[in-house]
Amino acid sequence: MGLCMQGEILTHTQNLPLSQPESGSSEMESRSGGVVQKPGDIICVTGTLGRAILGLTGDSRFWKDLCEPQPRVREGTVARLAGAHAMMDISDGLAISLYDIAAESHVGMEISSGRIPLPPEADVQVALEAALYGGGDFELLFFISEEKMKNLTIPVTQIGRVSEGLKITMDGMELPKKGYLHHW
Repeated sequence: MGLCMQGEILTHTQNLPLSQPESGSSEMESRSGGVVQKPGDIICVTGTLGRAILGLTGDSRFWKDLCEPQPRVREGTVARLAGAHAMMDISDGLAISLYDIAAESHVGMEISSGRIPLPPEADVQVALEAALYGGGDFELLFFISEEKMKNLTIPVTQIGRVSEGLKITMDGMELPKKGYLHHW
């Protein structure tokens, strides 16, 4: 099974994290037996979503989340070894990340807004918008079969399931395909 990679390579100097766009491929055998997302697989995320964009828009409680993101390398390794078979960081919002993986996997997805982990001290609607369409969180989005969930030894939140068809829905409504737009 070929593995495609596209994203950013994170490096770190003494006080400054740097990222560099990268892409490539590998002929690596999948530890999950070559399985791609299939209907019924569980959609999971690490951490709390929406913090970085809340910091960017002026909420000082989340400034550190914006300026000092913590890539989830250990969590990614643990999830992969447990049987996760598709994974990416949520750097431009949850919605666009779901669409990116769905496009490669030719599946649909159903998520629940009430299951998305949001900062408890933030306004729920503002935080939900930030989680879905904001950037910079660098939490992980991954997919795992129900059978393999018992192998996970890290805290994660189940936000939905892979579904038949090609639609991405939240609470039964089609989720807009958008994410954080970088303005340079």
